[in-house]
Amino acid sequence: MGFFKTERVEEMACLKSLETLRYQFCDLSDFKKYLKSPDVSQPLITYFFLIGQLGVDPTMDYLLYMTPEEVFYKEVLLNNCNIGEKGRFLELPEDVSALSIGRCHDARSLCDVSPFKHAPSLKSFVMWECDRIECLVSKSESSPEIFERLESLYLKTLKNFFVLITREGSATPPLQSNSTFAHLKSLTIGACPSMKNLFSLDLLPNLKNLEVIEVDDCHKMEEIIAIEEEEEGTMVKDSNRSSNRNTVTNLSKLRALKLSNLPELKSIFHGVVICGSLQEILVVNCPELKRIPLFDPVLGIGQIPLRRIQAYPKEWWERVEWGNSNSKNVLQPLCVLQEALYY
Repeated sequence: MGFFKTERVEEMACLKSLETLRYQFCDLSDFKKYLKSPDVSQPLITYFFLIGQLGVDPTMDYLLYMTPEEVFYKEVLLNNCNIGEKGRFLELPEDVSALSIGRCHDARSLCDVSPFKHAPSLKSFVMWECDRIECLVSKSESSPEIFERLESLYLKTLKNFFVLITREGSATPPLQSNSTFAHLKSLTIGACPSMKNLFSLDLLPNLKNLEVIEVDDCHKMEEIIAIEEEEEGTMVKDSNRSSNRNTVTNLSKLRALKLSNLPELKSIFHGVVICGSLQEILVVNCPELKRIPLFDPVLGIGQIPLRRIQAYPKEWWERVEWGNSNSKNVLQPLCVLQEALYY
């Protein structure tokens, strides 16, 4: 089943009794014509809108042959479009459930993309190969809550991307005072060479539903959870790290932690992470990581209900610290030493 095409967008907008539509728009201008057309009166039950041209790579071409069961309920995909420095040129249906943006090189953030502020149904966001993007959004004191219903976030090959959310102004409230990322279940980051940490400690209370963390091929990544100085908004320096070893945080629903090809990664967290649901850990080619600070409040340090550990190289597994001295002996039967990523 391919995409429906007509010579004019107006012809498609006039079609009556449509329930499901897959359509390729040449550019954002055509897409806006459709969204603003007075003839579009009946809401679609499902849709998949592609904006831009295919024929670029096999991944994009695959979209032509997807069956309806393989796409999201209501999805928009943009490829090689000019969306503006803050995404202000981008207009989307308010009921969109999945948004993918690829090769849109003019955007530095997505602060002005309206679905992030108004769409209650947005559950999946994917972004790849957008060379200028630096962050998703900037939060200020007057910023609305964003990504409230988002369940899946996937960022890949963003060479200047360095942080999920930046904050503007000294009066900006802590991130945990709103519901940003409150429903997020899966976070995947790959090939983002400018990121030094995944997220800050004050965002963690919002991630109570996070189940999967995957980070791969981020060559400057030093920390997964970073502590910030509240007054200055800067990351804690090495001289203060020892005092934070007693800091306890919680990722109670985390099932899988996968870290690979992170040559500068030194820490998951400088305190203790309570994660009573963790079933799988993958650590491959993270030579500077010295400690796994994962703790279950019932079973104790190193006794979380793991089913599988993948580690590489062998030398790293032999020297890494994990809870008490007996933890590694208990976990050894679960460990597979292999470099090929297990997903």
